[in-house]
Amino acid sequence: MKVKHILALFLITFIIMTIGTLFKIMHWPYGNEFIILATIIKVIVGILAIWKLFTMQGFKDFLNK
Repeated sequence: MKVKHILALFLITFIIMTIGTLFKIMHWPYGNEFIILATIIKVIVGILAIWKLFTMQGFKDFLNK
């Protein structure tokens, strides 16, 4: 998975979180579900980002700079 795909997923989770927050403020149904979904996706995307960072070729060079 490319870094741009990970960033795109991360941005999508911010949109879902914003929609869920709007639903909670307006007292519409499914606000909690949107927020929970966004949180779960953020955790998955965070794990993917860490995995991508550790499997990168120049990881040790990046840390030594």
